[in-house]
Amino acid sequence: MSGANPDPQGGLINVYHCGGKVIILGEYSVLVGGQAVVGALKPEFELRVRRTDSYGIVHSFAPESAVGRLITRAQVQHSDALGGVHFQWTYPYRTPIGVGSSSAQFILAYRAIHDLLSMKAPDSAVLLEDYWETVGNSQGMRPSGADVVAQNEGGVIVFRNHPFHLRKLDEEPFAGQGMSFWLAYTGSKIRTHEHLKQLSERGFPVAFAGMLQGMEELVVAGLTAWRAGDATRLGDAMNRYQDIMNKAALSNEAVVNEITRAREWPGVLGCKGSGAQGGDSALFLIEDASKPQLEQHCHALGWELYPVKF
Repeated sequence: MSGANPDPQGGLINVYHCGGKVIILGEYSVLVGGQAVVGALKPEFELRVRRTDSYGIVHSFAPESAVGRLITRAQVQHSDALGGVHFQWTYPYRTPIGVGSSSAQFILAYRAIHDLLSMKAPDSAVLLEDYWETVGNSQGMRPSGADVVAQNEGGVIVFRNHPFHLRKLDEEPFAGQGMSFWLAYTGSKIRTHEHLKQLSERGFPVAFAGMLQGMEELVVAGLTAWRAGDATRLGDAMNRYQDIMNKAALSNEAVVNEITRAREWPGVLGCKGSGAQGGDSALFLIEDASKPQLEQHCHALGWELYPVKF
């Protein structure tokens, strides 16, 4: 989304927004052409574009990040058209919680650059190809792009990157049933590019073939449950997906153990790590009546708890 707003400071060209992301199921199988169920989260990230007297695009992004590479390439190719602007980034959370800030930066800068060049931003399939071209082999393994596509689309999607396929899903599959999703930040974040490099060194995907097949089957089971509005079956798919991640030793053991124990808390239907690290955040599907107990348990562990709003 974008749109200019009244600007008391002057110089505002445009404002861009997109959500964060939560991977509900499929963060590893999607790396090798499987499906993933991904939701775009609120509150949204924001990028403000202003006129300045400086040369080129002024920004605070790391040069080697995906957005840094994008801006550098754009300025080399279109230096005359991209002069004298400032990209001002706003992060909507108290702390960095691993919900797709780097992909949001890329998406919003991508939209802004296209507007500055008076070009229509391409659809998500082309955006993904441009993202892959931009990051190249800098992450050791090609990222799935599930976060980029979901955050660009908004809502909840089922996504496959090869061959490219996405479909929108009902954002409230359990409406009226007294069920809800919650996301708890564990504080155990590993940078995605570092995690992908570790996976590559461990022989991914060949050495993980059995794990990946089991994960894809659980994504299908979870999709069936989502469409049927069956929270119990979806929670079971989340728990079993976490079990596979546990066996593959994909994230911090202490955090994994806490996530696994959390499914025994009152009213918890499902609990799994969310994201390529499998443990930087814990995604809960709960009965709403158990929210006070969830808050107490997460507080005791030092986990920051956020409502999931698509």
